[in-house]
Amino acid sequence: MVLVWAIFTLMLFVLEPVWLHRGFQARAERDPERTFAMVQWLHRFLLAISLLIIAGAVAGSHGWLSG
Repeated sequence: MVLVWAIFTLMLFVLEPVWLHRGFQARAERDPERTFAMVQWLHRFLLAISLLIIAGAVAGSHGWLSG
């Protein structure tokens, strides 16, 4: 989960202000629909990873993973 938080933190506080804002803005001006679809896919991918990690943590804390 720490890795997922690190990815979100890196995106929000480092990559977005430095590079992504200008890059996404330029791309959105050229092709807004595909840019939105890409951003939405990335958000869903990170959400799915987060949910899998949470499910694994819940399963482990309840003893589901012990043999």
